[in-house]
Amino acid sequence: MSSGGLLFLLCALVFLSLLGSAFAHIAQERRARHALKVKQLTHSATQLSEAAFAIEPWCTLRVIPAELTGMAVRAWRNVVSEDPQSPHAATELSTIETLAQELSNGKAAQSGPMKLSTTQEITKVQKCLRNALAIFARLRENGGLSDVAFNAYTTELKWLILKAEVDSLLHQGNLAQERNDKVRFLGFYQRALTTLKKSSLPDPRKNEYIKVISDRLADRDISGAAATAN
Repeated sequence: MSSGGLLFLLCALVFLSLLGSAFAHIAQERRARHALKVKQLTHSATQLSEAAFAIEPWCTLRVIPAELTGMAVRAWRNVVSEDPQSPHAATELSTIETLAQELSNGKAAQSGPMKLSTTQEITKVQKCLRNALAIFARLRENGGLSDVAFNAYTTELKWLILKAEVDSLLHQGNLAQERNDKVRFLGFYQRALTTLKKSSLPDPRKNEYIKVISDRLADRDISGAAATAN
């Protein structure tokens, strides 16, 4: 083979090598972009699911968990369509679809206080509630939610954020009472009352709750605890 032929062959090999590297780089970029898209979709779907499950047991305005659950179902379906081999996405989709079905069948909210006994539980629930507020704010900005609905949702969610903190204090107070620790019982109930009174939330349930706690503090046992504390 002539030197010209060898040179041509060498150039062809170099070109093919560079072309292969370019295609490999393009494929790698596509995989990276797809992985990032799946990660972002999963994050969004997870936020919606967590908010729906945190809010659902306590929210009397049932349209809120229904809205969140519907959005979560659609979000997880998007994840599954992008990553059909993911067992995590399939499991999460099945779980949130079950909640959606229960809500459509008229599942009622639980009655009574939120039993949040640790700071971690309180923080998690309040974070989910604030995430829900942000989700509905974005929905309104995009024209997917009316101002009237947004205001109703906001009032309910802010009440639940306040209630989570107050109920956790009452729960600690009740545990203290079970241990016959009347001083700590009194302290937790007074903190719960102060938290409610300092809140600027214009919700009639707040005033009703203030009355319930005040009446409890006025009981004879509480008066006895106050005397002991003094």
